[in-house]
Amino acid sequence: AESYNEEARQLMKEKQYVAAREKLERCVKLAPNFPDCHKNLGTVWAQLGDSRRAAEEYRRFLDLAGPDHPSYPKVKEILESYEQAR
Repeated sequence: AESYNEEARQLMKEKQYVAAREKLERCVKLAPNFPDCHKNLGTVWAQLGDSRRAAEEYRRFLDLAGPDHPSYPKVKEILESYEQAR
């Protein structure tokens, strides 16, 4: 799962979001409780224009990661902004 996540991160840097989504979907299937896969999948969905799916993945990330995760505050802020905009 970690390797899929790392490969996806590289693809995201290259703006290859569809390919990154495929890697991250594999990551989530292999390790459904690995929070970073959900965070990155949320980012990919946002880049692909599907804010509903992005929000679902961000919520899952927050549930799995907990407030001690370094990305927790930023993802929480993104999700709160999304909820207010709806």
